[in-house]
Amino acid sequence: MENSNAAMYADDTNITVRSSSLIHVEEALNSELENIHHWLLSNKLTLNVEETEYMIIGTRQRLYNLSQDINVSIDGKVLKEVETKKTLGVLVDEHLCWDKQIDNVSKKALKGIGMLRR
Repeated sequence: MENSNAAMYADDTNITVRSSSLIHVEEALNSELENIHHWLLSNKLTLNVEETEYMIIGTRQRLYNLSQDINVSIDGKVLKEVETKKTLGVLVDEHLCWDKQIDNVSKKALKGIGMLRR
């Protein structure tokens, strides 16, 4: 992949494209997704498009100032943009802020402590 990096974990794959141009990100993502689609077809595999999502990561100010939306698709199906995604058990948000992850871990810890008290 020329314009991006791919990280694969079991049956999950994360593709990362970095650019200051949102148009370039859109083009690179769509190109890589097209390559993946062809590879899947040639290997008689399928992709669950309903579970395939993308996230644009940046500072609050940069994301707020984006003047356009992008269209990311695979095989003609538009992918859903998300603000938070769980990957390898860690909640990552579009600002790389860890508040949601900390809240999630805190809730689990408090639940465990509550179970120990019984």
